Amino acid sequence: MNKFTASALACLGLFFGAFVWSLPAPAQILTSDEIHHWNLDPRNNSNGYMLGYITTLGLDGQYFYETLEGQIQLGYSSSDAVATDPDCTAELSSQLFSKTKMPLLPAETDAIGRRCSTVTNPRGFSSGDLSMNKQLAGRKGGPVLMYYQDFMVTTWARTHTIIKKVWTVSGDRPLPALSMESYEGIALAQVLRHQKTSVDGRFVDASIRGTIRENFQVTIQVGPSGNNFIDMNVLSEKLFDFIVECMATGRYLRISYYEIYDFQNIFARLLESMRTNYRIYRVDVIGPK
Repeated sequence: MNKFTASALACLGLFFGAFVWSLPAPAQILTSDEIHHWNLDPRNNSNGYMLGYITTLGLDGQYFYETLEGQIQLGYSSSDAVATDPDCTAELSSQLFSKTKMPLLPAETDAIGRRCSTVTNPRGFSSGDLSMNKQLAGRKGGPVLMYYQDFMVTTWARTHTIIKKVWTVSGDRPLPALSMESYEGIALAQVLRHQKTSVDGRFVDASIRGTIRENFQVTIQVGPSGNNFIDMNVLSEKLFDFIVECMATGRYLRISYYEIYDFQNIFARLLESMRTNYRIYRVDVIGPK
């Protein structure tokens, strides 16, 4: 290669580099790069997003080590809710009956119910990043979208839900489309479905759950407000990302899904941790900003 050719190539490289540098940066998508579809960290139970209103917020701990602790009321105009784990109730009832050989007394039943109950709304969260206190405090009073990581064990915070990012929910936020449809992974559900229907509402939680092979699970607030929540599964990564984008707008949606029977979900529950009998295949924006 002669000197002229080398010089020409060098100039071309500098021109190309300057051109690329001058290009506008691509629009940042909302879905976090921290989410992966394979999880090899046994400590991390799930990653996800939750939509709601911050109700409490404050610092906890001593001056040498503090954490940010708070609660978020999921959805729009919802109230406090408690859920009881039926498996826990059945196990403790069986254990007590095997000891006493007598029907359970009302007081014993109430005690088991309290032991097997958890508060599902509001949902507590924590953060070791104290700089988020200002971000969250400035967003109290309006709907917010939080990105979190849920750990099996945390020794330094009150909750296992650790907040990483927060956005203000705005109906003016642009969406890539007003509808999204995907039949990825639900061919079996199409054949074996119990019914094909839809529900109107908003997604208030969207997470990637499981270890090794993960799956998408969402929680829907049925209707414009209230405490009617239902969990469903999503099999398409593209559809899941669209759901998160919709959550950031707070827009009212129509969610179309297939419902399968319990016995048909056995293998999906065991192999892929599919906890629900519902498979979402389409989401439409139907509400105003």
